[in-house]
Amino acid sequence: YYGGHLPTEAQWEKAARGTTGIILYWSDNEKAYNKANYDNFFDGSTFSGWQPAGKTIYGLLDMSGNVLETNEVIVTEEDVKSAIMSFVGDIMQIPPMYSALKVNGQKLVDLARKGQVVERKPRPVTIYDISIEDITLPLVTFTISCSKGTYIRTLCDDIGRKLGCGGCMESLERIKAAGFSVENALTLSDIERIRDEGDLDSIILAIDEALVEYPKVVADGECTKILQNGGKVSADDLIQTDLDAEMVRMYMADDTFVGIYERVGDVYKPNKMFLEA
Repeated sequence: YYGGHLPTEAQWEKAARGTTGIILYWSDNEKAYNKANYDNFFDGSTFSGWQPAGKTIYGLLDMSGNVLETNEVIVTEEDVKSAIMSFVGDIMQIPPMYSALKVNGQKLVDLARKGQVVERKPRPVTIYDISIEDITLPLVTFTISCSKGTYIRTLCDDIGRKLGCGGCMESLERIKAAGFSVENALTLSDIERIRDEGDLDSIILAIDEALVEYPKVVADGECTKILQNGGKVSADDLIQTDLDAEMVRMYMADDTFVGIYERVGDVYKPNKMFLEA
């Protein structure tokens, strides 16, 4: 709605110019109008209601689309720092429509491309840490450590809404995940060069090296046969253990990798076996 009424054709043309579509919300409920059947649209789903004139409205919550409205950034650096750091910890986050999550067996992104908007329940995520690298308003650069399932685009939007000036994501680089970091990454051209040099073995990781996010535990020699047969072992049978971990890398006494084991009480049972016959 534009001020409580459906947009005119001219208003639609202004909003959609140069874009593949747009969804606008009104505050009474979570329905939306779209001008036509677009292949894509700008997702406004994380806004709590219609944004009054002057607020910045971003579609996909990043800068890949057109800016429809802007608002002057009059917040201070301290305001920005306070708003950002307020999201550290356990928070609830509404996933955007433009995501791969499924509702009733259908991906949200597929529904979004049909111009459909469905209710998404808030999901618990954890922001472990945020390090603010630079503030040159209106741009802010920060490094974040977060749990699986966190949408950084949504976080940027939430921060902007808390500040009252709007916000979106300019760029995103994943620098570490599951024990792997960008510093150790190789480009396809690097891999091709190493292949042509006949040295691929130097960059291929063993299976257990690719699972370093799980702590290592070692069973004593008496458990060798049990492990070979895919059996369970007691915590008392381990000579090296991590009592706090639910999922671990299990090794035999001779350091042979067995697989990923799950702890249930005082017993470790196999979750995924990698032991070669």
